[in-house]
Amino acid sequence: KTIRIAYLCLQSTQEGHAPYAHVNEIINGLRRRGVQVDLFEPFVADKARSRGLLGRVWGYLSVQLKLIPRLNRYDALYMRSHTLAAPTALAARVLRLPHVIEVNGPYGDLITMYPWTRPFGGIVKFIARRIRRDADAIITVTPAMAEWCSRDCGNPRVHVVPNGANTDIFRPTARDPQAPAGPYAIFFGAFSPWQGIATMLAAVHLPEWPAGVRLVLAGDGTERSKVEAAAAASDKILYVGTKSYRDLPGFVAPASVGLCVKDDGGTHANTGWSPLKLYEMMAVGIPVIVTNLPGQFELVEAVQAGMVI
Repeated sequence: KTIRIAYLCLQSTQEGHAPYAHVNEIINGLRRRGVQVDLFEPFVADKARSRGLLGRVWGYLSVQLKLIPRLNRYDALYMRSHTLAAPTALAARVLRLPHVIEVNGPYGDLITMYPWTRPFGGIVKFIARRIRRDADAIITVTPAMAEWCSRDCGNPRVHVVPNGANTDIFRPTARDPQAPAGPYAIFFGAFSPWQGIATMLAAVHLPEWPAGVRLVLAGDGTERSKVEAAAAASDKILYVGTKSYRDLPGFVAPASVGLCVKDDGGTHANTGWSPLKLYEMMAVGIPVIVTNLPGQFELVEAVQAGMVI
């Protein structure tokens, strides 16, 4: 019998957005093992943004209204953790459908990304804890995050599955003809508040920054306007826009060094990080510079892949 899994992700899986590689690589890996996976996600993020907050919320709810009546067709439910996925989690529990929740960070991530949600922090935590407590299994990416998650929600069924890289795509020989000439340091991915964007943009102008080395950034997110302004003001900084998943390695492999200098404001100090970009930088063979945060500094030190700051 073919196993059928419904995969619910309420974040955008468009190329250039953080969940794209996470979601698609998991689904492709399951399909290679003979599992049938159907992805349920809201309408395109650009359309959601144009409709405002209510439009995004309706997108979250409408995809669940589509999924819930179909849950009895599946053998299991896999959910990328999201507070507004509570209706589907509740329906799975009522139907006694095994469901797995993937947790990638603490509650503080939501407040950091969207400060206006701070007054609702208590409600967010209550709902998230309830969803996770009732899950048949929880998957996290670092041992510290697994320990925190189990302690926080009281569910002992927590497993650690670290991130990785697709080495068929991220390989040392990858080259894109549009990649910048000359030496450069690269950052790519979501321009989120905790990614250390400000640190990188400031470092370029310090006397310690190597002469002739540019800072190249690829991606999109809430910090994009800062990146664009910095690139317009200095020829030391180059913003190359959003690159497709398969084109991105051609910009990463020629780089002199990869940057993963996260500034999480304390939200991940006790749970750690397992950034996809770190594994992808290592896969193409360039040295990396990472901040001294759990989940990434141990890896870099263990395999001597770069520098911890």
